[in-house]
Amino acid sequence: AYPQRVTKDNRTALTMMLFGMINWTFTWLKPRGRMSYAEFADEVVRTLERGFE
Repeated sequence: AYPQRVTKDNRTALTMMLFGMINWTFTWLKPRGRMSYAEFADEVVRTLERGFE
């Protein structure tokens, strides 16, 4: 959504930020919660592809 925001200087930090958010999902995403694992996976892919539109 904002490709100009990704630069040579912040690319690694942005990548680590995204993977950090995904890796800590186990602390709050529950199997019987409001969102299923499959729905969460779809949101992750959508966000990686399009950003927060």
